[in-house]
Amino acid sequence: MFSGDQLKTARLAKQLSQEELGQLLNVNKMTISNWEKGKNTPNQKHFEQLLSLFGVTADYFNKDH
Repeated sequence: MFSGDQLKTARLAKQLSQEELGQLLNVNKMTISNWEKGKNTPNQKHFEQLLSLFGVTADYFNKDH
């Protein structure tokens, strides 16, 4: 299951704001906020973009990580 906490950790490690990450993925900052809070999860396209951007595997975003 997707971990919003891991997304936030990765985003902060890259020193990106929610707005900046949203711009990179062509979504608004509220979408990023909702992913980080666990209200929604990224679709496959955005998930793959996150993996590429942060240089991680899908396991990184596993809640049990």
